[in-house]
Formats: sequence, C-alpha cells, structure tokens
Amino acid sequence: GLIAILWDVENCLVPKDVRQEDIVGNIWMDLRSHPTIHGPMIVLSAYRDFD
Repeated sequence: GLIAILWDVENCLVPKDVRQEDIVGNIWMDLRSHPTIHGPMIVLSAYRDFD
C-alpha cells in the first residue's frame, strides 16, 4: 500500500549542523533499501506552522 511520511519539523527539530535535505535524502535511501517496503513512493513532506 501507499506509505505517507509526515515530519513535524517544529516539534521534531533538525540539529543546526544538519541540513533538512540531507535527512530527507537519508529517509528516501532507507525506504528504497528496506527489505519489506515495496511499491510506489510519491511524496515525502515536511511541514511547519508558519503562524
């Protein structure tokens, strides 16, 4: 089935010395190489409240 990953960057902060893009790339890489996760991966989104 379809897998959705939501990342609340406000409550799960990225360390200042790490780029969010690098974390997203690592998540994609891990998902692609996972032995039991197969099928389409469409969108990986990070979200934040800008109010």
